[in-house]
Amino acid sequence: DLLGAADDNNSILEIDKENEYQKMSGTFDRIIIGAPVYISRFPKSLLKWIKLNHQQLELRKISFFTVSLNAADPRVDARAADNSLLLKFAELTALSPRFVASFEGSLNYTKYGFLIRFIMQRISKSVGGPIDITKDHELTNWVNVKAYVTAILDNDTKSVFFCKNRFPDQVSSTYNYQPQSMISKT
Repeated sequence: DLLGAADDNNSILEIDKENEYQKMSGTFDRIIIGAPVYISRFPKSLLKWIKLNHQQLELRKISFFTVSLNAADPRVDARAADNSLLLKFAELTALSPRFVASFEGSLNYTKYGFLIRFIMQRISKSVGGPIDITKDHELTNWVNVKAYVTAILDNDTKSVFFCKNRFPDQVSSTYNYQPQSMISKT
């Protein structure tokens, strides 16, 4: 457990349809927002919650990470797609995360229906990933997750997770995104 259990110093809030309209309460100096990505989309409930709490979020140090199987794909176009998703999140939310990351998720073959299992297996096979559909596969690189959290806690501006280092052309000297120029219109 990288941040420690939820206690007086750490809080964990899972956003779903049940609490997407919940106003932020408490005082936090930094917030880490994580989102699964499915077919290049973020959960609507998370985007609604961010919109509702945008004014409060702008006052905090925000960091963001995505979780997707695409992050496990080593191909150059997959890396570009991950970067595009991080930039898309900043554009959609009008937030300026200080630290960003893309993490591999898991292949939950045993929880998928026939069609999704077949599609996921084909995708995984095409990039050399696991294809045994009789079990689930955890692909998360926990060493990278720990490095990301450590960079945030240490405010390591030399880290590869620091937004300005990852996107030097899209981030101004004050570490804020330049929303209109972030995503190429190709």
